[in-house]
Amino acid sequence: VRSRSRLIMSTVLREVARGWFVVAFGASIFVGGIFTHAVSLIHTLGLISDNVAFDVSSCCCTLAFRFALLLNPQIKIKIDGDWDQMMKDKPSMLIMNHSSFFDFFVVSSILPLKYILLNHPRTVMSEALTHIPFFGKMIGTHCGSF
Repeated sequence: VRSRSRLIMSTVLREVARGWFVVAFGASIFVGGIFTHAVSLIHTLGLISDNVAFDVSSCCCTLAFRFALLLNPQIKIKIDGDWDQMMKDKPSMLIMNHSSFFDFFVVSSILPLKYILLNHPRTVMSEALTHIPFFGKMIGTHCGSF
């Protein structure tokens, strides 16, 4: 009886964590999208340059994804690498051989804002991703992806 109740409790907790992840991640994408769309509007009005718009939008996405990870303490990320050295060695290329859709968000969330502002990183991605409503513009044209 005791092991069965532990199994049920474990299953319930796992499903609650999954549900919370979906809600937190969806909210962070929504908030990040609002900010990147606002930056795009300001850019369209000619008040900021392309690079500034892309960098600010990239920073908004990075912060939104960090917020999603902050809200999900069950996700642990270990970073092995020296961002300061990478920023000194210009130009640099960060290549990600990802195995899931989530990997892009993890890598985006760990980028230091200083790295984004100094190096203006851009993303090469499938054009099909830019057609996803709301989200496609956020990670695509608003952040300088191609």
